[in-house]
This record gives sequence, C-alpha cells and structure tokens, in this order.
Amino acid sequence: MMVEIDYDNFIDCTEQETFDVPFEGFKSLDEELDDIEYYVYNNPYPDYEEMIEKLEKHWQMQGEYGEDNHEWCQTMYYNIWDDDCIYEMGKNIYEKGGLYAMIQNYHTLVQLSPFADSQNTIIRNYCKRISIIWEEIGGWKF
Repeated sequence: MMVEIDYDNFIDCTEQETFDVPFEGFKSLDEELDDIEYYVYNNPYPDYEEMIEKLEKHWQMQGEYGEDNHEWCQTMYYNIWDDDCIYEMGKNIYEKGGLYAMIQNYHTLVQLSPFADSQNTIIRNYCKRISIIWEEIGGWKF
C-alpha cells in the first residue's frame, strides 16, 4: 500500500536545516514508528536538482541516480515502513541498472536523504532496513 502524501500538512522547515525528533530513551516500537513518520512528513525528500547537487562529490552514486531512481528513492523515503513498496522499488532499480545501481541508490538513501541529517539514531538508521527487505533481489545479500 502506497501512502498518499498530503503536502498541505507539512510544517514549513525552510528556516531550519532539519526538523528533528530528539532521542528520548527507549520507546515502544509504535512510538518509534510514530517518531519516524513525524520526521518523514516534516523533512521532505529533496527534489531531483537538490539531490544531484548533494551527489556532486559522490560520482559513483551520481552515475546511478537518474530521474527514475530519484522517484523510486523518494517513494521509499515516504513509505519507509512499507516492506512491499520498498521491495518493489528495489526491483525497479535492479531491472533498470542492476545490482551496482541498487548498491549506489541504497548508499544515496542512507548517506544523503533526510534520514542522514537526523540526530536521532533510530531515525537515522531506520532506512538501513532496506538492505534486509531487498534480500535476494538480483543477488543482493544483507
């Protein structure tokens, strides 16, 4: 199931770098997922031009990040808790560019998406679950 994004309800974050959720100790899984959802909806995924700027110093990742890949990575970002969606986006990346494209797009999400900007370890590392969900797509190994 894909999440329909209501852009009208985003908090305007243009005045600050990252609208973060501080780490407040151990929480239940539901509370952590609420924090992640709050973070995702209040820290929009960069548009294609912004991501290309971020990728300028990462030529390996940039070489595997086209407009289709941007759309698929953005979809994963906004649906990070949806295993089926993440799996399908991984298949799309693999079918277009192979295993190397999957590797580079994974690193783009982990290192350059808004997840990487969070000071909350749980939020920052949550997108690493992609590696588990992509298991067996095109030989991907966790």
